[in-house]
Amino acid sequence: MRSRWVGLVVAVVVGAGCGGEKADGGSGTAGGGSAESGAWCQGSLQGDICTVVASPGSAWIVVDATGVYMTGQDAAAVSRVPLNFGPPVTIAPAAALRSARLAADATNVYWTTIGESYEEYGACTVMTVSKDGGTPITLASGQSAPQGIAVDETNVYWTDYGPYEGDGGVGGFKENEGKVMKVPKDGGTPVTLASGQTTPWGIAVDATHVYWGTKNAVMKVAKDGGAPITLASGLQAADIAVDATSVYCRGVNNIFKVPRGGGAPVIIATEAAGMPGGIATDGFNIYFGSGHGADLPAVYRVPVGGGSATVIAVEPTGSRWNGPYDVAVDATSVYWTPDEGSLMKIRK
Repeated sequence: MRSRWVGLVVAVVVGAGCGGEKADGGSGTAGGGSAESGAWCQGSLQGDICTVVASPGSAWIVVDATGVYMTGQDAAAVSRVPLNFGPPVTIAPAAALRSARLAADATNVYWTTIGESYEEYGACTVMTVSKDGGTPITLASGQSAPQGIAVDETNVYWTDYGPYEGDGGVGGFKENEGKVMKVPKDGGTPVTLASGQTTPWGIAVDATHVYWGTKNAVMKVAKDGGAPITLASGLQAADIAVDATSVYCRGVNNIFKVPRGGGAPVIIATEAAGMPGGIATDGFNIYFGSGHGADLPAVYRVPVGGGSATVIAVEPTGSRWNGPYDVAVDATSVYWTPDEGSLMKIRK
């Protein structure tokens, strides 16, 4: 079961290179039309769009300086695609529970799992594994329905929808019973940072605070705990990202931002074709996808200060994107998952 009022967790933003090639793009053929194109895209190149992986299990992604980490929904494995290219490498095998969202630090990948059926809610987990692969470690068990995940130097943070009650709740989940949690990266007792939340989803962290979006608000709380602070209310916020000044949110058919200290939200992009899918920032621009059900799914770029959204990738002729589901960005490229079976990228 997939709760469709929200989409995908925010991708980690890093300053990674992609082989040192130029940032300007170019068309080519499968495998690259030139030495430079071939170095940048060792998958299938159609116009400016590179299909990096065309195999199942890449609905959710995160990128760092060495690779793109990905997983799907249907009990998919966690895999790594090296940025110096090569086939996907399984670093955590498929498990009984569906993988949900991903985060990464210098050594490990972290993810949340959710149940295949409602009966499995309440037995979900927060997991980690070395980027080199190995035996996955359970950092937290007995979770209701964990969603977004983020990490810093010492802790893993996640949102949890809370108990499922079927009809009558928000997407079937009880209102005002969601939580924001943390646990040490080396294991320990999970700590509740915020409770009483209505379907909390995307999550992000900075040096001092944890930020998240809910069905009706943008929130933050100090990493050490304390009273949660409402940054903006009356807004549906799914995926989020933060920079030095603002919290960027994916809402209903729009992208908006809120000052980190709170204040009036500002719409910086609208997308009437469908709910945006995924959100990422490199500090200069916001990248997002047109959502499920759009007439012509696409990936967009808009300045962090707002302005006209630019289409940077559109569904190629003969393809059938069902997303994009998730979006990530590094120093040279924008990555996205157009469905639950592939990974694409384009030069920024």
